[in-house]
Amino acid sequence: SYSFCTLLGNRMMKRVLILLVLQYTLCSGWSLFGDRDKPKKEEADTKVVGARIETCRGCRLNYLPRVRAFIDYYLNQYPAVTIKYINGAPPEILWLNTYGIEVGRDSLEPLNEKGIEKLLESKGVTKGMAAPRYTAKQYKGTDVCIAFRGTEDCNPKDVRSIGMDRDCRETVPQLSAGNCECVGGLKLPVECGERNLELTCEALCEDVIHGDVME
Repeated sequence: SYSFCTLLGNRMMKRVLILLVLQYTLCSGWSLFGDRDKPKKEEADTKVVGARIETCRGCRLNYLPRVRAFIDYYLNQYPAVTIKYINGAPPEILWLNTYGIEVGRDSLEPLNEKGIEKLLESKGVTKGMAAPRYTAKQYKGTDVCIAFRGTEDCNPKDVRSIGMDRDCRETVPQLSAGNCECVGGLKLPVECGERNLELTCEALCEDVIHGDVME
């Protein structure tokens, strides 16, 4: 049988162990109840809610009759999928999240009509699925810049395309057009094509606001 001192010591040891476990739990963010309380990446950043096909009108598409057939005869059955024609671009499908931002892409070149349909279904994009209403993502901005606001095609005056928005410090893709929204209501047009490969709205707003571009 245990003595009173031994029993008391065991109880104190158990209390110490419990306190250590609780301290570790609070400091590390780990939950005693598994992953239920564990912070998760925002679902809106990863969940596919729509898609966009990007392709040239001819070029490679002329040698891919099955892909062209899907675009011409089946695409209208998928309201959640849009198409954007880009000169010289191979046919690809871009997967878009709640913000209309690309979270992945696949080539359509090796697929026929059925293969494209299966690919869409594997991402949860089905026939008759309503076109998503994308939500503009909020960016923190900087002391001179708010964000890059994307537009359709290569025209900064064209219809807004919130999926093409970018953070001030992100490089604006060569095939993107839009406007750098600077502090004070200043909007600077950005066209796609030949320009600085490392263009960021923060740098552009900085240059204009401090007069470097105007001099």
